[in-house]
Amino acid sequence: MDEDSADGVLTETRKVQAIRGSTYTVSIPKQWVEMLGIEKGTSVSLQLLGDRSIMLSLPPAADPLKLEYELYPSSVDGEEVFREIGAAYVAGYRTVRIHFAKEQAQAVHRTVLNVCERIRGLEIVETSAESILLQDFLDPLEFNARQGLRRMQAEVHAMLEVASRLALSGEETTDIDIGALHRHGKEIESLKLILLKQHNLMMRDFRIAPKVGIPMEEALNYLLVAQHLGRIGTFTAQIGENRGFAPDFEGTELLPRIREACTLAIRATDDAMSAFFKRDTRLAHDTIRLHGELQQIRMTAPLDLALSPAELCRIHVFIFLERIGFYARGIAEVAINQTIAPASNWWPGESE
Repeated sequence: MDEDSADGVLTETRKVQAIRGSTYTVSIPKQWVEMLGIEKGTSVSLQLLGDRSIMLSLPPAADPLKLEYELYPSSVDGEEVFREIGAAYVAGYRTVRIHFAKEQAQAVHRTVLNVCERIRGLEIVETSAESILLQDFLDPLEFNARQGLRRMQAEVHAMLEVASRLALSGEETTDIDIGALHRHGKEIESLKLILLKQHNLMMRDFRIAPKVGIPMEEALNYLLVAQHLGRIGTFTAQIGENRGFAPDFEGTELLPRIREACTLAIRATDDAMSAFFKRDTRLAHDTIRLHGELQQIRMTAPLDLALSPAELCRIHVFIFLERIGFYARGIAEVAINQTIAPASNWWPGESE
């Protein structure tokens, strides 16, 4: 028996034993059994992975789906409360109870209502003078991860269309335009949280992967793509908000460059997602080259125009578009890695 505990990982080498001719067993070290509380009759799950490894998993020691998370926020700041509730949601807790002082009740209620708008399936089910109980009514196993990623792509594309129109038009940015960007952004954020929640659930029990529509070995790739789409949405929203401070591009030497950059950013995002779903390495490499073109446009932008805050906003549009291309490149790189990596369960690409 060889034993290795490098980097905090316990590793042992054991020989496969044959019993009764057609059954094979591998023993588990006694120390591990005692450490994990395994007893005779404990059910374990096995999965054959694409890299010729076998994963053995135990049932979770405590299922967050059956537990209530108690939250005592340190402040009533909306983003702080959102992050803490979001963390409990992603961890798999179906109910979250928020505790607060009586004088904070009104502010906390407003904050929690905003959180419920941003997190799909989360609703207030009980309120009192000093607490609010939230419950997640969306079963994460009924949400198809592949379709969810497709929906994220559609929302990002819609955001890019709005932002491009704002960047290229001579009209002033309106509350309606900004509202549309925010609505799409909230939907992207909500979908990303569901995919992150599913990933955490799969890490605890890989048997649920088929139920959400993806092979286990691709779960991390889906999460990475969702994170990249989220960042694209963030920079797209910044284009729209930034445009409100910039004068009209019409009649300036920047207009053709902005038009070209907007077209490249939309194409890069769409092509990256197509490469991911179709397992198309050639299209992925083309997407990476598009990011290179966006970099060149940004680098050749006439920075000498940045003489005032308004003109500086013009330059920022180039920077935001290049960042969108950067995260599209990230999706393309995930597509290449996924296509080349061995897989135990081939997931056929979609026709578009």
